[in-house]
Amino acid sequence: MEPIDSLTITVDAYQIDIEDRIVLSGGLTSALGDANLTAALAAAGASSAQFFLNGTDTETRGIDIVSTYMMAAEENAGKSRPMPARRSPRKHKSITN
Repeated sequence: MEPIDSLTITVDAYQIDIEDRIVLSGGLTSALGDANLTAALAAAGASSAQFFLNGTDTETRGIDIVSTYMMAAEENAGKSRPMPARRSPRKHKSITN
C-alpha cells in the first residue's frame, strides 16, 4: 500500500539475545604487580597479554525505519532519497566471573 504517491516506508524490528558472548579481556602486564604473571610474561618474551572469554550476555533490541520518496524534479527524475532512522540500544544482561 502506498498512501502517498512516490513514498514508501519500511519498518523492521528485531531482538538479538547472545548468551556467553565472546569478549576480549583487558591488557595484563607486569605493572599489575603479580609475580606469577610477570614470570609468565617474561618466559614467553612478552610484555603484555590478552585473551578471549565468554564474558557476558547481551541483548540488542532495535527498530529500523526507512522512508523513500521519489523526486519529481528534472535533475532528480527517477532518483530516490532514502531517509533512514535507527534505534538499537544494547545492554549487558550479566557479566560472567
